[in-house]
Parts: sequence; C-alpha cells; structure tokens
Amino acid sequence: RSYRVPRFKKKLEFRKRSYGQGEQVEADFSALHAEGGPVANAAVQATVTLDGEVVSQMSAVTSSSGEAVLAFTLPKVIREGNGQLSVVVDDNATRETESKTIPIQLGRVVVDFYPEGGSLVDGLENRVYFTARDTLGNPIDVAGEIQDRSGLSIATVETTRDGMGRFKMV
Repeated sequence: RSYRVPRFKKKLEFRKRSYGQGEQVEADFSALHAEGGPVANAAVQATVTLDGEVVSQMSAVTSSSGEAVLAFTLPKVIREGNGQLSVVVDDNATRETESKTIPIQLGRVVVDFYPEGGSLVDGLENRVYFTARDTLGNPIDVAGEIQDRSGLSIATVETTRDGMGRFKMV
C-alpha cells in the first residue's frame, strides 16, 4: 500500500513494565486529531495476539478526552511469550491502527540486594534496596517475601518503579 499521513496522534501505554502468566493486563490508549483536539466517542477495537494466535478481543469507546482503558487477562500457560496488542480506532471518518508488544516475563529473574551502608547489622533495623531484572537486563515488576532459614517471613517486598524497591528488616 502507498504511504498515508496519519490523521491521529495515538498513544498506547501499559500500566506495568511486565506481566506474567495469568496476570491482568491494563493499557491506556489515547488518540488526538493531528490538527488538535481529542478523538472523542470513537469506536475502539482491540485484539491480543499471543504466540501467533488471537487470545482476546475487546471493544471500547473513547471518552470525551479521547482516552480508553483496555484490560484483559493473559493465559495461565504461555509457550513463548510473543504478545502483541493491536488497537483500531474509528471515528466514522478515519480508521487507524496502533500496535505494541506486550511486555511478558517468562524467564528467570535476577534480583540484586543492596543493604544501606553496605552491610547488614545484626539486631538493628536495616533498610535494603533491591533491583529486579530479566535475563536481558530489563527492569521487571516483582512482589514476594523475604524468609529466614526456617521459612518464617521477615519482610514483604514489591518493586515500586523501574524494577527497583526497598524494604526494612531486623
């Protein structure tokens, strides 16, 4: 096909950096006319493709500000993790598509811990910073708990931004 200048400025952003098997995925979509102003009350059709197969389809309508929230759940078993979210917006005059790769994490997670001050001090409250990355070095979201040798939970952890987080423990 010949090139056609886009009539809409489209934006598709996932709310989290990465998603795992069976997780709820949420994405924010927005569209503005190239000349200015939101693409209000336009029909939105979204298709989720995973490992070459369509796994979900949904419909929405953009708000008066040209925004829509798209949500779906990933399957509990994912073979390769090659996922794509494609969104078609149609305002009855123009129809355009925006696509983005779904950040799916299936592999190993590398977590590094950094005690504040360089060392943990026995018997005192310690603050520990950590980073969580996939095997390619990209930041990912994790949540869990730190356990002692007997399996007793001593701290809960969750990344807050860009695969980083912190917790306190004695």
